[in-house]
Amino acid sequence: MRYPKRALNQKGDKDEDNIASERVRLGMSQQDLADELEVSRDSVKDWEAGRTPIKSTLLISMADIFDCSLDYLMARSNERLIKKAVA
Repeated sequence: MRYPKRALNQKGDKDEDNIASERVRLGMSQQDLADELEVSRDSVKDWEAGRTPIKSTLLISMADIFDCSLDYLMARSNERLIKKAVA
């Protein structure tokens, strides 16, 4: 089975850039994010550089920290937040 190539956001950047931009938006250093996720700063640096994959549990934690959707974080959507249905 063939899988589609990795999605790009509107700027042509990959998901690592969304992680870095969200981190910077909150005024967090790589070390701050690493401490919050209980990983090394090198892990965050490698994720942002696209050198290593990110565990799904850590992606979920990052989406919670950044208050954004997983799709946005992984550059599958340009919408930061999921639109909630009005009942």
